[in-house]
Formats: sequence, structure tokens, C-alpha cells
Amino acid sequence: MVRTLNLIEKKFENFIIKNSKYIANKKIGIGVSGGPDSLSLAILLNKYRTKYNLDLFAFTVDHQLRIESQKEAQFVKSCMDKLSICHKTIVWKKPHSQHNILETARIARYNLIAKECIKNDIDLIMIGHHANDQIETFIIRLEANSGLDGLACMKSNTTIITDFTKLNIIRPLLNFEKKDLKEVCRKTNINWVSDPTNYNLKYKRTKARYIAKSKSLSHDFKLVINQYSKLKLNIDKLLNNQIKKNVKFNDNGICEIKNEFIKKLPKLFQKKILILLIKIIGGKKYPRKSLVINRIITNIHDVNINNFTAGGVYFIKSKNIILLIRQNEPSINQIILQYKTTIWDRRFLITKQCHTSNISVGPLTEKDYINMVKLKKIQKTKMPFAAIKTLPTFRVLDEIVSIPHLLYYKNYLWKKNIKIEHIENDLFISCNKLYI
Repeated sequence: MVRTLNLIEKKFENFIIKNSKYIANKKIGIGVSGGPDSLSLAILLNKYRTKYNLDLFAFTVDHQLRIESQKEAQFVKSCMDKLSICHKTIVWKKPHSQHNILETARIARYNLIAKECIKNDIDLIMIGHHANDQIETFIIRLEANSGLDGLACMKSNTTIITDFTKLNIIRPLLNFEKKDLKEVCRKTNINWVSDPTNYNLKYKRTKARYIAKSKSLSHDFKLVINQYSKLKLNIDKLLNNQIKKNVKFNDNGICEIKNEFIKKLPKLFQKKILILLIKIIGGKKYPRKSLVINRIITNIHDVNINNFTAGGVYFIKSKNIILLIRQNEPSINQIILQYKTTIWDRRFLITKQCHTSNISVGPLTEKDYINMVKLKKIQKTKMPFAAIKTLPTFRVLDEIVSIPHLLYYKNYLWKKNIKIEHIENDLFISCNKLYI
């Protein structure tokens, strides 16, 4: 058993070495629920914290969905105290509606953790998803008729967009089996809690778990997931190179596609590119359904259709290009900037560098735009008016103090105190820039 533990620890250290530019010398948040997977993750990170200069901070989210949850959070704190890892329990005030409660809780969990990351200057979050979770995810998505992206399952490194910031997520245990993680806990004399919902057959994941228990099937599933993951990676590389050559971006969220480029691609590639662009331009949390994407492709090829809306995006067709602009819709809210960073409309990351409490951000209305032009506070722009109406506009009470994309600032302080960038800024930097 000692040899087994040594092999597990060495395998974990190899992951750190391979990903050292993301992990070494970083302040790392660990999501710890009390199960053997997340506890073993904390134990393994603790073993290498000095060697790789890891500053560790553990979070437990008490969703208050079960009677035992408070006691379990206290148990996790005692485990983290043994490891000398700072720990905080974050309590979620659950909604009255129980509709889709697990998904609602998942979104809330990441938002709550994001707030703590901002407060504590944490660079990334590590979570304990393991090989068994990966197989269960594959089975669930296979049953749901997922495509290539879904069947490639979870990535070890990913980014999640929350309401407040971009969370860098690392899953170091995707190649570790649960039995190995239990062994890590046993050898460290740390017990774990068992979540009764893991045995409740009303959940899809519980049913998938029974299929995944088969050793022969488990081996086959791992091979298939690995192949899907490699295929997705290679296709994404190919498409990203094509996007760099044929799609132009503006950091206000507008993009331009060459008509000829999108039309000559195989339908599979057309779908993948449109799904990506609609998420970016339309500020959507999830990819649009195939029915929506197929309708967009049909409209692009139809010479009798010039402009149309779909998936929160306004498409403007011309002879050689197609413009994609955020559609002006009620979901684009005006919100108060309560925290140092905020993500608005799932498109823009806003950093507030002042303590003014009543700053809000919302869309620029048609009335305000016309009034600002009349007062000569801004100049008319060649930007399509559909795009102007969805630009982030900062107000104190009812007064407009900044419209960064139209280069308007009431005074120098507003230019200095409010920083804004598109959440896909890296993509804009790596691709051609579009200036309108």
C-alpha cells in the first residue's frame, strides 16, 4: 500500500511539473466538499506546497440542501486545520423554487467562490473531479446525444465565466481513480463524508455510476474519451487558425466574417465556428441548440435574406462579409458595481478602481446616444447603431460618466478608475482587429 501511495504522489507531482507555469508560485483556492476526492486533492497539494511554493486556501460551500451540510462543513474545517490550510465556509441562501436546483446550486457555488477569489487575490481554483466522474459525464452526454465537444468531456485546464470574474479552473485528478483517492485519505488518517444523494436514483449521474462500475467498460470508456478529447483538440487548433485568418474582431464585441470563408466550410465546421462566435458576441452561457445553428446556416446561404437575429446576435449580411453584433434584448441589464470586478452581459470584464458606491453599468439607450451627440459630448460613429445600443455605459445615479468604447469620460478620473475589456480579449489580441 505504501508503494501505491508513493506512485499516486509521484503521478500528482508530475501533473504539477507539467503545468508548473499555471500552478507553481501561485495562490490556489481548493474546492473541498468533504468527499475523498476533494480531501485527497488538499492532502496532495499540501505535500508539495513548500517544494513548489503553493499558497493554499480551501473553500467549502454549504448549499443548505441537506440537514447534514453544516456539520459536514465543520468537519472539513477540522481536516484543513490538521493540514494547516486556511479554510472558509461560504453559505448559500437557497432559493424558494426547487426547479433545476442542482444546476442552480452549481452556478451559485462558482459565483460565491469567485467573490472570495477576488477578495483574497487567488489566482486559480482546483477541484477534485476524477476519472470516475469523467466516465459518468461521458455516459450522461452520450445519452443526451451530445456532439464531439460534449463527448470530449472535462478538460484539466479551463475557464468559467461567473458574474464577477473569469475563474481559472484546474482539475489535477482526471486521471486518478476514486479508489486511489480514498487510499490517500486513509494513509493520512483523514476520514471523509458520504453524500447520500450519490445513491439517489432520481439523478442521472447516480444511474451513470452503476454503468461505470464495470471494469471492462471503464477501460473502454477511458480510451474513447481520450480519443474524443484528442480529436476535439486537433479540430479546435485547425479552426482557430482559420478564425485568425478569416474573422476580424473589435474589442467592443463586434465581429466580421468573410462570406466566402463560412460558406465553403463543411457543415460541421460551420456549426463549431458559429457556436463559438454566438457565445462570444451574444454573451450566452451555453451553446445554442442545433436547431438554432442550422437556421443560421440556412439564412447565411439564402441570398434573399439580408439581416436576421438568432441566439442573441444580430447578423448583417453584405456581398462579401457578415457582421455579428450583440442583439439589443431585455436580458442586457443595468447593474450596480458592488465589487472590484464585475462581468456585465457575459461579455465585458469591468474593474473598478475607486470606492464610489453608486456606479452602475447598463446599455446605452437610443435617447441617451442622440442627446450626447447633440450636446457634442461624443461624435457620431460609423459603428452600426444596433451595436451602439448595447455598449456598456457607466452612470452615477442618472448621469452618464463614461462610455469607454465611444471615448467619452466625464473627466480624467473616470478614465482612470474604470477599466474594461472583453472577456475574450485574448482571442481579439491573437486575431485580426476590426475597426469601424
